[in-house]
Formats: sequence, structure tokens, C-alpha cells
Amino acid sequence: MVRAVDVWFGFGWEAPQQSVIKRTLELSQTFLSDRVAAEKAVNSKDNIEHYVSLWAVGVRSVQQALDLAVKAIQDPQTSHEGRIVTLYFVQQTQITYTDIATYAEAHFGEASDLDYWLLQNLPKGSPSPVLFDRMQAVAKTLPKEGKHFEGVGFRWLSFTLKPQDIYRFLIGEANEAQQERLATELSEIPVEERQNLLQNVYPVLGRGRYYYESEAEKKKKPEKNIQLTLGNVPWCEQL
Repeated sequence: MVRAVDVWFGFGWEAPQQSVIKRTLELSQTFLSDRVAAEKAVNSKDNIEHYVSLWAVGVRSVQQALDLAVKAIQDPQTSHEGRIVTLYFVQQTQITYTDIATYAEAHFGEASDLDYWLLQNLPKGSPSPVLFDRMQAVAKTLPKEGKHFEGVGFRWLSFTLKPQDIYRFLIGEANEAQQERLATELSEIPVEERQNLLQNVYPVLGRGRYYYESEAEKKKKPEKNIQLTLGNVPWCEQL
């Protein structure tokens, strides 16, 4: 039963209390049989009630549940932990919303635990200049080992926000100009993510400040180039 409830609700339990399981099942029964009660409970300050209500709405319509979730995230009356629980729910659906990116543009960097769940829910595609700046600033200030959180939202929930988590997103989703900007600050980027950046940036720089030096080009203008050796591939910096 514990395993079944865990899978149904996506709680990620390790050692849940029987009282939590019982209450979750009772709430789900109530909300599945009463649509109005479920939608009303989305605004509950009780995190389990809030989460289960979104789950019950989602059983009928995932789109409606996501619309209610995004509204709750944006609502200034939603508590800090309530917002984290809502983002946790959205992450479980594996569906991203551009409205969450808009929210992140104004709030990323305010709290590391919230940043973690915003990061889990950002849509694919290059971040806006404002969001890029905010994310890069947070990545620079996080300790190398990251910040670990336990019991935020749900007492069994634990997670860690690390610099490489943010850089991984930025490197994978940034546009060419943003990648080029990241390349100027390699020392700030954790070693684990540098290789990904280098693989992405060299083709970009090849059309800008750097270019690949062909054999013909080496013979044509050798005196105007300062050669850089990167592995076995010759690169040059234009003067």
C-alpha cells in the first residue's frame, strides 16, 4: 500500500508515517468525489491538502491542474513552502510552463530552496537576459558543495542546489551570445560542466572572435595569427 500511494502521488517517500498515508488517502477520496472541494483546497495553507487537491484536479484534467498551480505560484498570498510544494507538483507532471520562467525572472535568487524547484521547472530554450543574469549570479555565489535542504514543503523532502546544476541548464539552453559570455568566465564554472561549454562554444566563437584555422589559411596569413593549441586541433585568435 505504501509503495502504491508513493507511486500514485509521486511523494518520494522513504519512511512515511502511517498517519500521513491515511490522511493522503482520505483527502484523495474526498477530492476525487467532490470537484468543488478539490479546487477550493488548492488555496489551502496545509501542504498535503494543497498537493493532493492539485493531484485530484489533475486526475480529471492535467491542464486545469497546471493552470491552478501556476496561478498559485504567482499569487503573493501563497506561502514560501506552499510555492515549493506547487512547483514540486508541476515537476511531477513533467510539463513546463513559460509562465514559470516569467516568475523566475522576477524571483530567481531570492531563496536557494525556491531556486532549486524553479530550475526543475524552467522550459527549454534560451533564458531571457534578465533570467540569465539572475541565474549566473546565483551560480557564482553558491558554495561548491551547494546548499542542502531537508523538510521544506514536506518533512520527507530533501534536495541540494549546486552551482553545476545551474550552469548545466545555462550551458545547455543559452543562446550563442550567452554561451560566449559564459566562456569568458571559465574559472567560475565547475570542472564537471566546462567540457560541455567548450564543446558548445568553440563553433560559436568560430564565427566570432575565434575561428578554426584551415591549412590554406595557415599558409595565407601566418603572421596575423596567434596560434592556440587545443588538443590536436589548431585554433587561432584574430588580431
